[in-house]
Amino acid sequence: MSCTRYRAASATKQYTRGSLPGRIWELFIAALLCPLMVNVTVVYQNGLPVISVRLPSRRERCQFTLKPISDSVGVFLRQLQEEDRGIDRVAIYSPDGVRVAASTGIDLLLLDDFKLVINDLTYHVRPPKRDLLSHENAATLNDVKTLVQQLYTTLCIEQHQLNKERE
Repeated sequence: MSCTRYRAASATKQYTRGSLPGRIWELFIAALLCPLMVNVTVVYQNGLPVISVRLPSRRERCQFTLKPISDSVGVFLRQLQEEDRGIDRVAIYSPDGVRVAASTGIDLLLLDDFKLVINDLTYHVRPPKRDLLSHENAATLNDVKTLVQQLYTTLCIEQHQLNKERE
């Protein structure tokens, strides 16, 4: 539910609590709920997920374009901390409160809703639903991922051996 829809839906109701007039109570509730709803968005641009986050220090939005196959949750969290040095603590949790491991792939993270915790603020993130791959295509994609990982490992070892020989 967006902030504008919340305000429009609640404009016809009178919320009273103690001595607070209905309109002030409504604005108070909207102020509490709106940051949780609109400060993190996920869209797909050119096939890549773009996560837009309001950074705490500068209070401005920053976009992070992620690579679903090669990036992980840990990469995204490090990018957040590098972009805003005012972030002391950042983590991602499942909707039921289980912490998501840093090694989890972005492609898996974006399959379901999740919570992004930055310092003391919790944002509920709802990624847009994507069409799932067929079983055959998913198996092929996993084969490609494995091959890329093997190549990367092999290339890094070769580079390491060259560096050792130079020393």
